[in-house]
Parts: sequence; C-alpha cells; structure tokens
Amino acid sequence: MNALMRQASIGLMDIALKSVVKRPGMVNLVRPLVKACASSDLRREQTDKVFDNLKPGNKFYRIAERVGALNDRARNGLLRNFGLKALAARPTLDVGDNERVTTPQVLSIFPTMRCNLTCDYCYAPYDKTSDMPEEMLHRLLREATDFKSSFLCIAGGEPTLYKGLFETFAQYPDLYFLVFTNGLALDDKALDVIDRSGNVMPIFGLDGLGDVTTERRSKRTWENFLETTRKMRERGMAFGFSCHVDRRNFDEAFSEKFVQVMADSGALCGWFSHHIPKDKSDFDELVLTPEQRIDALSRIEQLRERFPLILVDSATDPRYQGGCPAGGYTFLHIDNRGNICPCPFIPYPVGNLTRMTLQEAIASRYFKSVRQLGRMNAPRDHVAGCIALDKHDQLIDISRLDKQAQAAGVQPLAEKWEPMRERFQQYQRELDDYIEKNVELRRSPDKVKETTETS
Repeated sequence: MNALMRQASIGLMDIALKSVVKRPGMVNLVRPLVKACASSDLRREQTDKVFDNLKPGNKFYRIAERVGALNDRARNGLLRNFGLKALAARPTLDVGDNERVTTPQVLSIFPTMRCNLTCDYCYAPYDKTSDMPEEMLHRLLREATDFKSSFLCIAGGEPTLYKGLFETFAQYPDLYFLVFTNGLALDDKALDVIDRSGNVMPIFGLDGLGDVTTERRSKRTWENFLETTRKMRERGMAFGFSCHVDRRNFDEAFSEKFVQVMADSGALCGWFSHHIPKDKSDFDELVLTPEQRIDALSRIEQLRERFPLILVDSATDPRYQGGCPAGGYTFLHIDNRGNICPCPFIPYPVGNLTRMTLQEAIASRYFKSVRQLGRMNAPRDHVAGCIALDKHDQLIDISRLDKQAQAAGVQPLAEKWEPMRERFQQYQRELDDYIEKNVELRRSPDKVKETTETS
C-alpha cells in the first residue's frame, strides 16, 4: 500500500470511528468503508466481528469512545499502527526446514539499563554500564518497519534517560511505541515531542495506588503520575499504565478500586506483569503462589468486563495466542548491547545485532526450540503459559546446548541461573498439583480453548 492509499485508509477509519461514536446507528453504514481497507476475506470477517461487538454502552463501544476523544495526532497514530496494520496482510519470513513464520507483531527494546529508581524487585539481569548506540537503534527501527510490527515495547532501565529518544521515534511514523516509564523524566518538553509525533504512548509503571507505589518506588512516582496524566488528558494524548504484580501487592493490583482510578485518570490500556524470580528467595517472598496464579485468570477477565480499558496480562494471555509469544512467535527482545533474546525474562541471547539480523535470529535453531517449548501441550500450559516462569529449567538446557547461543556468550548466564533449576522445578510441581486438584480444563475439538473453575 503506497503512502497516498495508506493516508486515505486512515482517513476512512477515522471518519468511521468518529461517526460510530457520535451516532451508534451508523455502524452498518460505515462498516463497508472499513472493510474496503481489508486485505483478505479473513480480515474482512474480523472487521465484521469488531462491528458486531460495537453496541452502545458495552466495553468495546466505551473503548472506541475513549479513542475518539483523543486529539487528531494521537488518534491517527493509533489508527495507522493498530487499525490499518490489523487489516493488512502480515509479511512472512522463510526460516528454513520448509517453515515460514509471520514477522513478530511486537519487538521489545531496551535502549538503556540506566534508571533513576531502585525498586527492590527489579528483574533486569543486564549490563547497566552502556546505552544502545544510536545507529543500532535506527537499524532496529528500520527492520521493525520492514516487519510491519504492530508496536514496540520500549523499556529498560528507564528509557526516557536515553538521549533524544522521542525525537528518534518521531522519525518513524509507521511504527508505534509503548514506552514503559516511571514518568519522572517526562517534562513538558518531552510531552510536546510526544504530542506532535502521535506515535508514542507512555505506559506509567505503578505497583498499585498511592501508598503501595510510594512504598515500593517513591513518593514522587505517584505524585508525578497524577500531575503528568492530568496534563496529557487535557491535551487529548494517549497513555496507559503497567503494574508489576508479586505476592505482596496481588490483591491491590487486580482490584476494581485500582483499575477504576486508572480508568478515571484517562488511561487507555494497562499491562500486568507477574514477578519473575531473580534468586531462590523470590519463590518464598515474591513469586505468585499457585492459587494466585489461577486466581489471576478470573480476576483479569472480570476487570476486562467491568472497565473500558484494554488490559494485558503477560503471564495468562498466552492461552489466547496458542502459547508463549517468545522467540519470534509474535515477540522477541533486544537489549541495550544489541543481544537478541527470546524475551526480556529469558536473557539468553542467540546472537548480537553486530553479527546477526533479526530474521537470522528468528530462523535460528535456538529460537525454533524456544517457540516449540512455548506451544501449549500440557495442562499447565493452558492456564500458565509463561515459559520464563514455568519452563525455565528447559530454557537453560536449550540455551546451553545451542551452538549459536554458546558463541553469543550464553554460558555464563546459564550458569548464573543453574542454581535455581531445582527451585523452578519445585514451583512447577506445586503449580501442576494445584491445577490438577482445583482447575477443570475444557478444550474444543478444533482449537484449544480453556475456562477455569476453582472449587
């Protein structure tokens, strides 16, 4: 699709969105306009499903209302990078062995590991002494453009400490950037750049409401969130929130009270990230209990039904994707030194951008093994699909046996995690036992679907 057609399609979708929000009765009138932008019968069927679900007052309609209330730049950025790409055919990659895979929908990039906070649960097992070279970041963004990736998750470290970050992103209007930030460095100048570009959505990192966030991060974090989001709301800018969930804040993180405050603040989306252990003591103090893991399944669904927000849960959502997205299935990660890893929580690289392209990484035996490991083939996988947490012992073995990963320097990292192998396995047994006793899985014959009922 050339630039003129792309812009015309975005215009049609914007007209459709605003028309439906203002006059719900026009759903069937604008439906053909959007379907005309679809690239295939499958995409047209998916478009029909979206419009079928747009009923005044329901959660989909209320989300559409929130998007429609954004300023033109923010709204068009979302339509360009989510609406238009959702209707387009995704590129595929030849990865050998008569296999083709679609390009990753999501890339995770850590431009820096420097940070202005010292959270006690920080997972980051990365080198914090160097930032990603600017030319390497631009190369990554060019590859992501070719991949037609839906969006890029920018984290770290505190990504806003990377010099010229938002100015760089403004040069890539065909990409969309979710910047996971504590927000402390988001001053008015940064907001001006984000507002002009329309392709950046800050995702504010919290741990719950004011008291919990203040205790675990800083008082400035919560106060800054309230002030900065007020400014963004007044300007019609898009933003979301993220919440690190561990044993201590589980109830508050998944509470209606917390998500209500996020919705009232003007957030469009929220990301829940379950704690990944960095040492043995985390299993006893921070990692969610098996009961909490299963409870999270129903809690996130209840919150989705209750609030007009797009809510993502990194540990439970793989059940809707056919398994864990790591390793290039729909997701991969690049750290501040250019190491290409399956996931930020799987810090075992297959290679480095100085010697390997992303396509070569996706086609590697190592990434193929990770993708295979992530497919759902055991009862636990259908309710707990995060392989960084639930199959980490096998990830250690895969990385240590792979020649490319060995050449990339994976051995010291694998040895660092080796002492935790038995504790990972014990946790997996505890989770399996709890699932067997308390969870009923139902599977349809054509496609794995599951519901959970706790007794």
